[in-house]
Amino acid sequence: MPILIMAMMTAYSLDDRSLDWKPGLKAAVILPCVFGVISLLPTKNADGKIEFLKFADYTGYFLIVLAIVLLCWLGLYCVYCLRSEGKPFLRLTVLLTAIACAVCTATIVWFGKCNGVESRGYALCGIHGREHLTVSYENDEDAYFRLDMPENYDNFPMFWDMSCMRCFQSVVSVSIMDFYHSIGIQRDVASRASLDHYTLRGLFSVKYCFQEDKTSAAPVTLPGFVLDRKENGFNIYRNEYFIPMGFTYDYYTTDKALEGRTDLLKEHLLIRALVLTEEQAAKYADIVQETTVLNIGKDEYLSACRKHAAECCENFTRSDKGFDADISLDAPKLVFFSVPYDAGWTAEINSRPAEIENVDHGFMAVRCEAGANHITFRYTLPGLQYGAVLTLAGILLLALYLALGKGLVSGRETAHIHHYDYLPSSGVRAANAYVRALQKEMQYRKGDTDHGTSEGNKAQR
Repeated sequence: MPILIMAMMTAYSLDDRSLDWKPGLKAAVILPCVFGVISLLPTKNADGKIEFLKFADYTGYFLIVLAIVLLCWLGLYCVYCLRSEGKPFLRLTVLLTAIACAVCTATIVWFGKCNGVESRGYALCGIHGREHLTVSYENDEDAYFRLDMPENYDNFPMFWDMSCMRCFQSVVSVSIMDFYHSIGIQRDVASRASLDHYTLRGLFSVKYCFQEDKTSAAPVTLPGFVLDRKENGFNIYRNEYFIPMGFTYDYYTTDKALEGRTDLLKEHLLIRALVLTEEQAAKYADIVQETTVLNIGKDEYLSACRKHAAECCENFTRSDKGFDADISLDAPKLVFFSVPYDAGWTAEINSRPAEIENVDHGFMAVRCEAGANHITFRYTLPGLQYGAVLTLAGILLLALYLALGKGLVSGRETAHIHHYDYLPSSGVRAANAYVRALQKEMQYRKGDTDHGTSEGNKAQR
């Protein structure tokens, strides 16, 4: 957004000849000089020794950027001279802008190619990695599960058509942000809970954890995970205490009961009890009871995983519209799904509408009765239908406005097409049309005045 604002103001200053460029020119020269001086400051290396000219991590890239800045200064000076002399300069400005954009983009691409991950390896391991993996929904005994990836490989499972508990994606449901905030884990543009947060692996139905197959990579020490295979450049660990998607809870807790507790304790407790509001706790008091156990260690965690896995959904299937699952229960219970809560979700159980509860500060649960339950979740973007109707209405109104406007101004120039508060240099058609319309109007009024004066003189004679 700041760059867009600066681009807009630059265009404005180019178009308005009355503006003084000198303050902007001074800032454009002084700021890079200040950063250049900072780059010359000494730094300490890993051994604590002072070094000069080591401020930039990539000296070559720094020198290239410096050269581009100097060339941009030269172009700016040329444009300034032409403008000061009253000569045409806009075409040169557009040409220099296009060249600068192309050079800067090419530099970034070149630098990323030379210093980033080798593209051939990225394509082989990531884009085509599915061909080198035996881990897949088709080959596994479980119809659905999630993966856990190292930090630099967050989105690889997207290429492999599998779900992952980590994701580098800035546009996510607000519920995701609320959940991570509730247990003190930062969530900005990515979901990256470290391996210390082992409870989330069970809660999110993670079956396989991938780790780089390098000697420098530390082994995975998640409770319940064992090294299963090595494929596609990864050590793949399997969760022996895997919980399939959609499982039941017998206990709950509330935010009031967790007041003063640490974030880590709150996180560990999620595997044993749902976090409900006071209203939800009263509503489902007949099927869940408040937990008295608040300290959950690794042994208790594994025991809870085994218990949830014994009473979970079967035949979990997903689609672009939602997901379906089946579960058989001996008694009514709340069934939890680690899917972000959103107002667009609707649920049915055995073809009857069911109420979706927002639990654990961002996930979903539904009440299922004793016996066989077929659970259906469907998602519709809130406001989509209203938006479509309003868009269609807007198009029709615009067409009507254009049709009526064309009929009203047909054969004559519109007198109020556009208006600037200064005389533009860019020659915008609408602005020029406005000026011409004003000139015609002034000539017309002047003609009327002259005609009236002439008639008056004749009458006097």
